[in-house]
Amino acid sequence: MSLPPVFYHYFQTPLPYTRTLALQERLHQIQLSARRTSSHHDILLLLQHRPVYTAGRRQNAEELAAERTRLTQIGADFATTSRGGQLTYHGPGQLVGYPLLDL
Repeated sequence: MSLPPVFYHYFQTPLPYTRTLALQERLHQIQLSARRTSSHHDILLLLQHRPVYTAGRRQNAEELAAERTRLTQIGADFATTSRGGQLTYHGPGQLVGYPLLDL
């Protein structure tokens, strides 16, 4: 039995975090629609982000207010996410993989 291929794309230029998240969400919606007809494809996005700090669900807005101000003043993007964890940095030189797989 052979496994279906995983399609991947490597973005060479660092991308903004929020646009990348929107791309993932759109691809996921396309995959969900395609799964109804068994014509979906698994996808792996490989990329680097522009300097960004992401805040997870374990922190509240009050805790992050000063950090958000400080980090945006030095030129980094800041995004609040629904993932777990706390403040995380992503940036150029750090390869990030986003698998969109039907498990």
